[in-house]
Parts: sequence; structure tokens; C-alpha cells
Amino acid sequence: MLATAREVLRQRPSPAGLSPATGAGANHLSALNALRVAGASAPEDPAALVTVLESAAVGTRTKALRALAEAPGDAATEELVRATGCDALAVQAEAAYALTAGHRTADHRDLLAALVARWPEEPEEDMPWAARLVREHLAAAQE
Repeated sequence: MLATAREVLRQRPSPAGLSPATGAGANHLSALNALRVAGASAPEDPAALVTVLESAAVGTRTKALRALAEAPGDAATEELVRATGCDALAVQAEAAYALTAGHRTADHRDLLAALVARWPEEPEEDMPWAARLVREHLAAAQE
């Protein structure tokens, strides 16, 4: 199943007509969910997930980042750092949240602090939950 999910991520997004409820890219969403549910990430997964990150709408990109957060190695971390430069706050926050896990926090504390400083102040109705968690993580680390 995981091999199939990885192969689907390498394909073009499916047209919206194939899944009216989900819209374009339903095949990628299904594959991303399969990877996340299985909790499996292999060293080759970042390359497949990058394709999704470069071509998808915001909701699909955040799901790809969640899957990428579980992927081991420097390639996954590099893509997470790159995703923090996205214009969409939800994508920035999801990538930043993934960088708060394990050793990634220490390596990217300055980047995370700079992002948090640029984000709108809370309480903001449109503030992604991941942004709140990044703020909390950084505040706890400073204590």
C-alpha cells in the first residue's frame, strides 16, 4: 500500500471532475493520508512530497508538510525550511511546527523566532493552530 501511495504522489494531480467533493488533487490527498496513517516515511519520500508542495493548493500543501515532518534526514528538513518561505501563513506555520520536533528546533531556532515575529498577534481568528503551537514551543524553550 505504501509503495502505491508513493507512486501516486509522483503522478499529476487528478482533475477536479473525478472527485467533485474534494476537487483537483484528490489522488494526492488520498496518498498523503495513507502515508500519515501508516506513520511510514522513507528516505525517498521527501522527493515525492516536494512535487506536491510545488504544485498543490494550501490545504494539500499542509497535508504534505505533515507527512514530510515524519520523514527522516536532511532532505526532509531542507524542504521544511524552504516551505517556511511560502506566502501562505498556513503553510509557513505547518512547516515551522514540523521544525519544532526533536533536533530540528535547536538547528532552526533563529528561523522560527523570525517567523513568529512576522506573524499576526493573537488572538487572531484566522491564525492557524500550528502557529499557536510554534509560539508556545518557543516560549517554553525560553523559560
